[in-house]
Amino acid sequence: MTFTELTPYTKNLNLLIVEDEKQIRSATVTLFKRLFAVVDEASDGAQGLKIFQSKPKFYDLILTDINMPNMDGIQMIEAIRKDDALIPIVVLSAYTDFDRMLSVINTGADSFLPKPFNMKTSANSFYRLTVRISDAKIMQEYIEQIEEENHFSNKELSVLREKNRLMYSAYQAMHSPLLQSEIIRVPISQPEPIVNNNSKYSEITPEIIPIKKLNNQAQQTYIYNYMEPDDLEDIKEYLARLNSLLLIVGSGDITLDEVSEISYYLQNIGKSASAYHESYPISRALGALSSVIQANNQTFIDKSSSLGSLCKAFGVDLVNWVQMIFHDGATSVDVMDDTIISNSQMLGSMLTTNESVDEPVDMDDIFDF
Repeated sequence: MTFTELTPYTKNLNLLIVEDEKQIRSATVTLFKRLFAVVDEASDGAQGLKIFQSKPKFYDLILTDINMPNMDGIQMIEAIRKDDALIPIVVLSAYTDFDRMLSVINTGADSFLPKPFNMKTSANSFYRLTVRISDAKIMQEYIEQIEEENHFSNKELSVLREKNRLMYSAYQAMHSPLLQSEIIRVPISQPEPIVNNNSKYSEITPEIIPIKKLNNQAQQTYIYNYMEPDDLEDIKEYLARLNSLLLIVGSGDITLDEVSEISYYLQNIGKSASAYHESYPISRALGALSSVIQANNQTFIDKSSSLGSLCKAFGVDLVNWVQMIFHDGATSVDVMDDTIISNSQMLGSMLTTNESVDEPVDMDDIFDF
């Protein structure tokens, strides 16, 4: 793997490099400007934090040294994690001391690159990282595009519902017992439907709308807003990153770290949803599945070829749950519960049972999220 081969995955990403040694920083910036859409630089942690905070949600990746004046790398990472818990941070360091590395990991770093810079090792490390970042960004852009399209669709739907409400009110008034005798005494001809070909909707006079059709509310959909906006945004971010990982299950190239990330994002989606009665059943299922995956991570890798299709479908179900309940509208608040819970249990049972065992394990009997 060479750095040039990373271009398809990095060309749309923005990178912030924080390094106090001018010569190393200049060489690193020159290298990565060939790969990334934007490469900004900072000479110490204080400047790096200031640049990061001046452009919220702009950077896709941060590459930083540890030993720097004014504010070191650990202090900067701690400050950044208060604003953004998910942005990938790669530490460039010559340290090999285990305690020092553990301190950096606990602070919130995602991976290390050694000093001096090893081109082949670094390229391989960046490949896996940038593939995940690129996939997550594409997923997020797709979700935002759907949200924008749904915004305009919901506006049109609101107009149509208001028209139907007015027509129904008019119909009820025309058939009210108080007015019925007056209507009978007045000879009127039944008008033909009025259709405006220049409008997206056909205008139909109330008199010809069947009452049974108007009273049929079985397919009425509702948009629910029971969740706090911050919690919903956290779920969307976790879900975008989770889906980028679920897409590579079955490729034969998934690692223990990536399996742990899948467990991590499932756990965090479950935690965000667990605060609400309406989404508690789903949160319980995701928490249980997260625990099963974490406890059987090597089994997950061994069986990944048979888990691929189910994982991808599971990710789509979670996206549909968020989209339907909070944006498109659903017939009920629990419309996706059975599907998500069933697929969670199926994934869990595939990890905790032998190939010869056909009966799935009841996740509620094992875990209490």
